[in-house]
Amino acid sequence: MVLCGSVNKRTAHEISMAGGSAVGLSGKDDALLRATQLDPQLGLVGEVAEVNVDLLEDLLDLNLVPVIAPIGVGLGEDESTTYNINADTAAGAVAKAMDASRLLLLTDIKGVLDKEGELIRTLTPAQFEALKEDGTITGGMVPKVQNAVDAVNGGVGSAVILDGRRDHAVLVELLGDDDTGTAVMGTGRKPVARDAGRGCNFRAGGLFKSVAPKTQSKRGGTAAGSQGTGAAPLGRPHGKRPGVVDRSSSTEEARRK
Repeated sequence: MVLCGSVNKRTAHEISMAGGSAVGLSGKDDALLRATQLDPQLGLVGEVAEVNVDLLEDLLDLNLVPVIAPIGVGLGEDESTTYNINADTAAGAVAKAMDASRLLLLTDIKGVLDKEGELIRTLTPAQFEALKEDGTITGGMVPKVQNAVDAVNGGVGSAVILDGRRDHAVLVELLGDDDTGTAVMGTGRKPVARDAGRGCNFRAGGLFKSVAPKTQSKRGGTAAGSQGTGAAPLGRPHGKRPGVVDRSSSTEEARRK
């Protein structure tokens, strides 16, 4: 109830107070996220099996930013069961289903770090496997990067792990001159360059008031998160689907060997 009824609604309200238009949802609303049990030993923890894309498209057509709490419902005879879903996993599933150009995962460190503690700015799925094998990427950063890799392997242009403690981290990544965090780049489709859209006008559920060129979409972005449910909405350049943002409040570190 805290996740869906308090944090989620507060995030949607804050977007509206900032001048945007947002609606707070859980994955149970209109079966937005259908899930299967991840592991019987973990109890009611699920993984996303289906995303109700039609619902999200309808909301985006109305210039509304969906703020999604990662709670899902079961499939078939299990549809009365409620599942808790990892926030990064939920965001990645939504990004893939919506064919998003970019997925942003906000955390509480700079990004993926090397053994000297320096930020790794770009990462491929193959490099991730190598760094995981040699102990550079460990602990809670492993599943976060794995979710990013799964997203780009599923067709998302790129997935960026950002330091959510930084002021305006999302806007800096999208529109600023400096790269922030670690970008996981896919190979299944043409990767989205990190400077794509910088200097362009974006529309995100009415949050950004500047008028976008006619070749750009007026749709907002989608957000998913755990205890920090939701994050800044995204616009999209060049007619691609919106980006997806996840903000998780869990403490994660890229430990050095």
